[in-house]
Amino acid sequence: MKKLLMFIGGLIICSNIMASQKEDLNFLEQLYKQGQYKVAVDESLNFISKYPDSKYNKNIILRLGKTYYFEGDYNNSIRYLDMALTKDPSKSEKNDIYLYLMRSYAGLSDYEVAYKYLNAIDKSSEFYQKALLDLGNHYLETGKYIDAQNQLVELLKIEKTKYYDDAVMSLALATYNNSQYIKTTVYLDEYYKGNEKDKNYPLVCYLYGSSYYKLNEISKSKAAFKKVIDLYPESTYGKKAILTMVEISLNEKNIQLATDYLNRLKGTPEEKEAIKLFANYYVIAGKYNEAIDYYKKIIGENRSDINYGYAFSLYKANKGKEALPYCEKLKGTEYYSQGLYMMFVIRYNEKDYKWIDDNKNLLTGIKFGKDDEKVLKGILGNSFYELKDYKNARDNYVSLYSLENNKENLYKVILGEAKAGTVEDMEKSLDSYRNLYPEDKDYKKTIYLVVGERYYKDGSLLKAENLYKNYIATGENDTIILSNLVSVLLDEKKYDEVLNILNTMTPSDENVYLKGIAAMGMGKYQLANDYFQELKSKEELPKQLKEKILFNEIKNDFLWDKYEEVIKLGQEYITSESTYGLDEIVDRVALSYFRLDNMSKAREYFDKLKLLGSYSDYAQFQIGETYYNDKEYEKAASEYEKAAEISKTENYKEKSLYWELNALYNQKNWAVYQEKSKKFLEIYPKSTFKDNVLLLNGELLAKNGDVKNQISNYEQLYKNSSNKDIQSDALIKLIELNIKEKNNEKALLLVEKLNNENQKNYYESIIYGNSGDETKALEKYNILLEVPEYKDYALVKLGNYWYTKKDYNKSKKYYSEISNLDTSQYKDLATYQLASISEESNNYQEAARNFVKVYVLYPESSYALESQIKAGENFEKIKKYSEARDQYQLAYKNDKSKTYETLLLEKLIFVNLKLENKKEAEKYYNILVKTDEKSSEKYKEFIVGGTN
Repeated sequence: MKKLLMFIGGLIICSNIMASQKEDLNFLEQLYKQGQYKVAVDESLNFISKYPDSKYNKNIILRLGKTYYFEGDYNNSIRYLDMALTKDPSKSEKNDIYLYLMRSYAGLSDYEVAYKYLNAIDKSSEFYQKALLDLGNHYLETGKYIDAQNQLVELLKIEKTKYYDDAVMSLALATYNNSQYIKTTVYLDEYYKGNEKDKNYPLVCYLYGSSYYKLNEISKSKAAFKKVIDLYPESTYGKKAILTMVEISLNEKNIQLATDYLNRLKGTPEEKEAIKLFANYYVIAGKYNEAIDYYKKIIGENRSDINYGYAFSLYKANKGKEALPYCEKLKGTEYYSQGLYMMFVIRYNEKDYKWIDDNKNLLTGIKFGKDDEKVLKGILGNSFYELKDYKNARDNYVSLYSLENNKENLYKVILGEAKAGTVEDMEKSLDSYRNLYPEDKDYKKTIYLVVGERYYKDGSLLKAENLYKNYIATGENDTIILSNLVSVLLDEKKYDEVLNILNTMTPSDENVYLKGIAAMGMGKYQLANDYFQELKSKEELPKQLKEKILFNEIKNDFLWDKYEEVIKLGQEYITSESTYGLDEIVDRVALSYFRLDNMSKAREYFDKLKLLGSYSDYAQFQIGETYYNDKEYEKAASEYEKAAEISKTENYKEKSLYWELNALYNQKNWAVYQEKSKKFLEIYPKSTFKDNVLLLNGELLAKNGDVKNQISNYEQLYKNSSNKDIQSDALIKLIELNIKEKNNEKALLLVEKLNNENQKNYYESIIYGNSGDETKALEKYNILLEVPEYKDYALVKLGNYWYTKKDYNKSKKYYSEISNLDTSQYKDLATYQLASISEESNNYQEAARNFVKVYVLYPESSYALESQIKAGENFEKIKKYSEARDQYQLAYKNDKSKTYETLLLEKLIFVNLKLENKKEAEKYYNILVKTDEKSSEKYKEFIVGGTN
């Protein structure tokens, strides 16, 4: 607790007070004297509580209010000062209380109430003058310099106030802090009477010097600072004056004098500020290495301004890597935007485009100057373009062009629009380029190529054709443009025009080459091969053309499905010095191995392809494909995951994540699949793969029996899928799941959305049957009898209905009709029910026959095991124990889950005893003793006792 600067008045203790009160009062007094204010506060509260009627409570309460004020607890101060007002204070005490109430409310920034108490003080009293000074100083301390001046001027209006000098000094400080330097000098003149022994003399001289410096009256400023330095060099203001003299000397380019002043500050906190002034001076002078030397002396301070100056000096001195750590330290400071700017420029100069991509969000919400923003937009656009992230490149190029319209920036916009914008925006930008720069040669060819490529990619072949022809019409017969035009014309099947173009050209090796390209495009692979072989037979061919011939020969073989030849020629091409289309050749070799089902070799070449930046996303994805094709789903999932992580394009990222899900699903890695499928749908809510993911989710939820989430999953699929078949399947799933959950009303609402009337009747029959509405259910069953698709379903439902009503003749009619159908999923059930009807009718021979029929004709039926048992029981009823035994033995063998073990063991003991086969009966008895001893007791006397 800070030491309180308050007067501690003594308490008058009457001689006749009780000893305990006197002792407590003395204890309280000692606590205040010893500065134990927290304990004193607690003891004061205790005293008031213990002696509520004590005559000393008024003084104790008042002192509590003051104590809380000095502690900064203004609310409690107000509480006890208000309480003191209720204790019949004297006039002087009231003024004192009002003074502290004003201070406390000012402390809470509640100035309306503070002024209320200021005005309550007797204006003729010294308390009022003190209140004006205190309120003025409060405003000064809280940065409200105009309010401070208003209060202090009010105080000066009071004649012969004892606080005159204090008020003038505070006015000088208030005006200085408010940049009113002329007023500051006026108040200083009023305050200073030439007394060098005045305790505020160093401050006065420093304020004079600093004010004159701000007013650019340098000679007066230096004179004032010199007074402080000469008289009080070791004082706070003396050191501040020396520091300012360093700045003045540097501004006057008097380096020696500045250095002398710097030396006078050695070992003081101001020395580091002076060193920083030197560093800043050299930065402004463009002498960055000298600035670095000075910053090195103070960089250990880890101050944001120093870190910034040091980073900037290193940056300007082309020492970017050294600057980076200090740029990063500027986060959270006022220099953060400058630090970010330097970091991005440095990383860009180092071609660290991935870092720029990874950290682009750092720029969000940061304000930069227009010039810096232009540089950053260019850096971002170029970096994204290098990373093949054309959408982000396009967005930044467009922003850059809006900041500065010039030819280079318009060229970049066209690149971005062609790669990732709309065709309309691309064409608009192209028109602007043609109108603004009709004679341009710098960017024209690249612009026509990239725009033509976009048209070609979008299938706008006529537009691509006209664009290339427009370029050729200007008299610039570029081989690449011609080659692209030929490709377009071939896709348009304008073969005559292709030949016309080639035949009108001067006969040359290039012409033969293009004819080979044309033949390849026409699917005449043998003819194309002939052209290429004709060229290969020539010895003197330019290296570039030779490479293109070899490249297209391999490409032709690939299209010709000659994969072995592609591999042979491709490997030769890769190991040669050829570079033209090298990435595509590596891809063709990898794909040839893939199509020959040699996945390990395909992976080997896809791994090589990863090293070629433009193919890295594709190659990593293809590695996943090779493992998936080999059904190595765990490895496939890992490679797809890696593909998603490194992908620069959303297309491959999304596709990789989707196929990772498929691999995880096939791997039966359900937990990871669920986690990642949820994340996939969050990231790509409109993915073209969304329907498939939701279908997989539905299958998995069904495996887990999670009906609630299944419903949610299929609702999403039904609502969002654009595929009508998937939407229809999702609706059926929703109906069936709601039926399963007995959500009958909701199920009926969903059924209404079905377009197929037969389906509607089918599902409504299920719902009515489940809800017990027999009349409506029967109505639907009878309708469905006329629908071949649902006839067997209706027959079994009607058979079951009359069976439960014990109308066996009617039920037998429907079950028999099922048996007569060519195919039905209910044949085993119908046969089983017919057997049950015979049993209920005491026709045990027929019952046994039909039960045998169930498992013989339908061995995979869920009724097979039970039919074997029922057949045995019916044979037993007509005393055919041998046949019964055979059925029970068969059932015992097939009861893998041992559901009926006890029953069957008892049956086998019984029938074997009936057949007088005691040895066999004993065998089953011994098993029963082990499995169910209690049940075996009833057979003990027949086995152990030796009787049948």
